[in-house]
Amino acid sequence: AGGQAAAAAAASLETLRLGVDASGPASPHFDLPAGDVGHVQVIALETFSILASYPDLYVGDLAALTISVTKHLDQDVTLRPVGQGLLFSPPIIRFVAGQERSRTFAVQGTVTGDIPVTYEVGGANAAHFIEPVESRIRIKPPETFALSAALGSRYVGETQELVVEASAA
Repeated sequence: AGGQAAAAAAASLETLRLGVDASGPASPHFDLPAGDVGHVQVIALETFSILASYPDLYVGDLAALTISVTKHLDQDVTLRPVGQGLLFSPPIIRFVAGQERSRTFAVQGTVTGDIPVTYEVGGANAAHFIEPVESRIRIKPPETFALSAALGSRYVGETQELVVEASAA
C-alpha cells in the first residue's frame, strides 16, 4: 500500500514550462528571453486520515481515535482538534518528521449536543496539508433513574413497592 501511495504522489507531480509572449502596441520595446523561462512544479497537498468516526458518548465518557498522515514527513506537522465543550488529549497531535505516521488521541465531552469538530493544521510542514473536513460528535446526557413513588415512613418489617426505571434525561 505504501508503494502505491508513493506512486500516486509521484504521478500527481506535473512540470509546467513557462514562456513569455508579448503583444500589444508596446511589444516591440521589450527584449524577450528565448525558449523556456522557467519551470513550475505542481504538487498535490497531503491530507490527514481519521481512521474512525466519532462515536456517540455520554457526558464524561472517553473515546480513542486514530489519525494518520498520508505520507512520510520530512518536517513536523501538528493537528489541533477543536470543539466547544470537548476535551482532547493530547490537545495538539504532533507528527514528528521521520517517525510513525499514526497517532491516537482521546476525546471527552463536557456538554451535551451534536458538536462540530474542526481541525487546525500547524508546524513546519503545515503549508503542504489540507485541513481535514469538519467532523461531528454527539454527546448525550447521562441516564437517570426515576422512582414511581416517594418512600414514606414504615415500621420495621413493613414493605412498600417501588418501581425504578432507567431513562435518558
